[in-house]
Amino acid sequence: MLVCARHLHHSPTYGKFYTNRFYVKKCSKCQSLNSLTLISCFNCSNTLSDSDIRFRNLDHICEVSNSRKNIRALNNLNSISSGIGTNTASVANDVNASGDESGLNTSVLYRCFDFTIMLNRNPSAFIHLSAFPNGTFYDIKNFRKSHIELINKIAERCLVVLSDIVNGKVHVPSIDRVTLGKLEAISSEGGNDKSKSLKEVLKNVIWGFNYPNTHCHVDMHALLPPIATFNQFKAPFFYPLEKVLGDLKNFGRVRHYSPSQIRQMNEFDEVMEGVKESDKKMREYLSKA
Repeated sequence: MLVCARHLHHSPTYGKFYTNRFYVKKCSKCQSLNSLTLISCFNCSNTLSDSDIRFRNLDHICEVSNSRKNIRALNNLNSISSGIGTNTASVANDVNASGDESGLNTSVLYRCFDFTIMLNRNPSAFIHLSAFPNGTFYDIKNFRKSHIELINKIAERCLVVLSDIVNGKVHVPSIDRVTLGKLEAISSEGGNDKSKSLKEVLKNVIWGFNYPNTHCHVDMHALLPPIATFNQFKAPFFYPLEKVLGDLKNFGRVRHYSPSQIRQMNEFDEVMEGVKESDKKMREYLSKA
């Protein structure tokens, strides 16, 4: 049971209250971390219960965002345009203390003084980026109006990274080579056909944040369909980038979904429908190959 007024999770099993700041649900099947509000794993849909509640450790995103270690270049990722240079790397060895037990690499695709962009460890789409400001930002509630420019810069850089991956300028071993080959073929054959341009492809990118946050540090999702699982976007836990920026501009902070908004989402989830529409367009685009 979630006690909304104080954002606490009450466990009838253990007779205790838990907060997302200090506890998570760790999936017993895929080891993914989930917020206490979820009853099924966002990554594999495995059923979650109070027996999956674990004390939160520093995760890889929190460590990378605050890391001062030199990042070592690997996998030829330093060819991304716009001058990433030595800031690009796989930093798996630098973040082993995060408690990740899956053995997956943490690939940082872009890093500057203000923010970092990396591949998501549990991708929900063909290409799934996690982008986050460096320093200390627990979740979207830490954002203020002054952060709008920073968030926009992060989104702009994500588009550059996505473009370079699709164009083949950057080799990312973990992504689906078949889908990537189709994208490259269609884009190269399109010529002056704007409907087949990379710019049109990137219009289908899905942007947003999860709240409550899964990690110890806020991260923005940038997903290029096809979508593998839609659990990431379930209401009322997904906050589109458009809403976050709109709230910051109008109210100076990100506002929770109101009870009436949540009821409307239960009847018709406009956000989820938008995600499915982007996924549909991308699949139709790929079918031309």
